Amino acid sequence: MKDKCAQQMTTFKEAKKVNYGFKIVKLEHKLIEKAQRCSDLQALHAIELTMLKEESKKVAKDLLSKQSLLEAALSKLEKTRTELSQSRSPRCLDNLQLGIFSKDPDPIVVEKKEKEEAQLTP
Repeated sequence: MKDKCAQQMTTFKEAKKVNYGFKIVKLEHKLIEKAQRCSDLQALHAIELTMLKEESKKVAKDLLSKQSLLEAALSKLEKTRTELSQSRSPRCLDNLQLGIFSKDPDPIVVEKKEKEEAQLTP
């Protein structure tokens, strides 16, 4: 009976070892899967970073070209303003600086105001 009991204990201990072995193998597989997911995520992040860098380079180039176009337009406006100020009388120059180009009101604006006033009055 002692032998049978000892044999059962030995079998139980071996079964426990086997069970722990299976658990360890399962954990190892889970760790491998997680490591694979992490490496996949790192690869995706690297690809996204590369795409963002390239997109930012394109945007920077686009902004630089727009900036140069705006600077060219500004210099052209300054040149035109200078030419106008040299060819006009001092009073016209004052109007240019104030943003007033004509004393006469815009006929389209006057017409709209007249229509609005006509609609408001019964």
